[in-house]
Amino acid sequence: MASSFNTQWLNSATEQLKGLRVLLVDDNLEYLRTVQMLVEVLGCEVSACSEAEQCLDNLEQFRPDVALLDVALPGTDGIELSRLIRARAGFEDLKIVAVSGYSEQQVRRSVGDGQIDAFLCKPVSLETLHATLLSCTSVSQSEPQESTAPSKP
Repeated sequence: MASSFNTQWLNSATEQLKGLRVLLVDDNLEYLRTVQMLVEVLGCEVSACSEAEQCLDNLEQFRPDVALLDVALPGTDGIELSRLIRARAGFEDLKIVAVSGYSEQQVRRSVGDGQIDAFLCKPVSLETLHATLLSCTSVSQSEPQESTAPSKP
């Protein structure tokens, strides 16, 4: 019975996020592939990058709705990358989610106002990822949707 409920939740979650364009940036390739699979399972279109420069090159072509940026990227870190993205014409309102193994308080202290819209702490669960992406969509703001995780029996 529990797997049936989980399937129902996943079907609903997929329908809620279907077609959302998500840009992932993380230098840990294993983690990047894992999160890419999770986002795809949720029905989103995904572009995955392992470097800040690759992300910036990909912005215009992919036109994401949401960007999930690793805070601790080498070179241009996720915080600086969020500033560079926001400075680009047409991307000022892109929803940016900071992803980190650090606590949210630590990350928010180093981020300027308006640089990030949400925060995810690694490792991220499918349910948390769904709720965060849903909170970044215009659908969730105009039509409240239930995004609770499936309950455990």
